[in-house]
Amino acid sequence: RYDYIPASLRVIQEVCLKYACDCTVRTAGKPPQPIEKSTAGASLLAHVIVAKFADHQPLHRQEKIWERHGVEISRKTMGGWLARCAALLDPLYQSMKKDLLGSKVIGTDDTSVKVLDRKLAFARTGRIWPYVGDAYHPLIVYDYTPTRGRAGPAKFLEGYQGYLQADAYSVYDAFFKPARGMTEVGCWMHYPESNIILSGKFNRPPVAHLALLFS
Repeated sequence: RYDYIPASLRVIQEVCLKYACDCTVRTAGKPPQPIEKSTAGASLLAHVIVAKFADHQPLHRQEKIWERHGVEISRKTMGGWLARCAALLDPLYQSMKKDLLGSKVIGTDDTSVKVLDRKLAFARTGRIWPYVGDAYHPLIVYDYTPTRGRAGPAKFLEGYQGYLQADAYSVYDAFFKPARGMTEVGCWMHYPESNIILSGKFNRPPVAHLALLFS
């Protein structure tokens, strides 16, 4: 049988001893922490990150969970932790991006995301672009841009020479010019719906209709 042991929080108190002599005063140093002068240790930061981005628990829900543990950790505090951790993890992100750009084939798309902006009375729309590597570079790296313009993917894919699989969005067209060194690979995600309809008009199964198109 399985039994569950709930997670727990513990408080670590660090005591820094101070020594003095006739010539100087020295204080023992503390172990380095991901965020200096923060109440969150590395394991707690990792838990908040995984809970939000892997387990899809928004910060307001995590706030309630901590309350059940008898601890007050506000969503604002956790939001600050996430921002600091994002900066700390940037070298890892850049390393993943460099490895991904070594792929022979990269797949990409974009989707909208609502962005809260204190300067506006309403949420504006940003874009998230996932980039998927090939079998030898099995990575998925995400990039955020405030708009859906060409500048975002152009900057991310700068220097890449290989196959780019994307939809027919016009911003990609400039990437497939000979000088850029990228080769267009069409996206088939929109094929089934439209061609099942077409195949019905011709009284052919979708697979047979596809074979006839390329025969």
